[in-house]
Amino acid sequence: MRTGYTPLFHLECLHGYFADHVCHALTVSPTAATAGVLRRYGLRFRTTGSGGTIYYSDAGLLRGYREVTPLAFTLTSTDPWLDIYTDSEVAANTAPSETIWYFSNQEEHATEIDGQLRRLLHPTGRPLAQPALPVKGRLFTHVFERPVRAATLQVSDVLRNQTVWESQTLAQETGSWTIDLRHRPCGRYRLQVNGEAALEFYLGDVPAAGQWGIVEIHAGGPESATRVPAACQVIDGSGLPIERTFTIALGARKTTWRYYIFGQPGSAYDGHRVFGTSRRANDGDEPGEAEIRFTRLHEPVTRGGRQAAVFESDQPVALCQSPGESGYAFVFRANGQAPGGGRAIRLPYAQPMTTRLEMGAGGPRMCSEIFVYV
Repeated sequence: MRTGYTPLFHLECLHGYFADHVCHALTVSPTAATAGVLRRYGLRFRTTGSGGTIYYSDAGLLRGYREVTPLAFTLTSTDPWLDIYTDSEVAANTAPSETIWYFSNQEEHATEIDGQLRRLLHPTGRPLAQPALPVKGRLFTHVFERPVRAATLQVSDVLRNQTVWESQTLAQETGSWTIDLRHRPCGRYRLQVNGEAALEFYLGDVPAAGQWGIVEIHAGGPESATRVPAACQVIDGSGLPIERTFTIALGARKTTWRYYIFGQPGSAYDGHRVFGTSRRANDGDEPGEAEIRFTRLHEPVTRGGRQAAVFESDQPVALCQSPGESGYAFVFRANGQAPGGGRAIRLPYAQPMTTRLEMGAGGPRMCSEIFVYV
């Protein structure tokens, strides 16, 4: 007899960098602990092109769902440049190697994407607004910002706001203390020292280097339905399944585009400019083309004996995997004042591998350099 499976919920990762808006750089997989929970309730996980889907075969088993620990899924990056072309509220590379990004359905953030209502796993328009979480093992040493004496340490479960571990340091000054959470499940925790928040972290079995992020889905059910909004539950208080789609919607990073135009000896290209156009984004603008303005820098650059005219975009421009499909067009041509008018030269696009953080007069910024030889 063949068993039929019905979708319980979907996880999808979207990204503005890709032409089809599907994030092709992240894969989704359940953690080892979650895989055990799925087996216990007859649930199955299947990978999809944009993430993954959880299926159930027996709604009766869901009526007995009593798990208070959320279902956890690892996000693994397959592209070393992901943090470069992903927009965040951090100017440099987004997450150090010992941290991960954290997403959860604990709060309701609903929005419409492509005509379909999605439940976002982050604040609308700000997927990486919160700092990445450091990953800690079940037994780790916390180093204090300054030595402490007879300090009270408490670790609490962020979801339930309950203290799960407590200790007091020695009467003499100490600079570090061992935190023992070997009896606790993986999840998000907060360390307090003398009642003051000292560290928020993710307790995990996999080192941060092996994952880009973590997704926690609080399924609901009789035991935990009150801990998440009703619109975010996939199992209601009576145990009935509710199909949901949960979305991570990442944006493409905008950078300053800087063109270096290297001409033949003696060609200063006076009166030439870089001209850019872009189809208007879906932000309420009327259909049409928007101009991307560039300013020529006063100081030329010389490399290998050849001099380059340097042009910078007046505003940040989003990085794209396929800029042509995104409606970008950049040319180098005379502005009407050059002798003979000149010819238009189609320019290449910025790439993540030539994007870097630099310090400017207004502070740090991300800049994409494009070198052109004509």
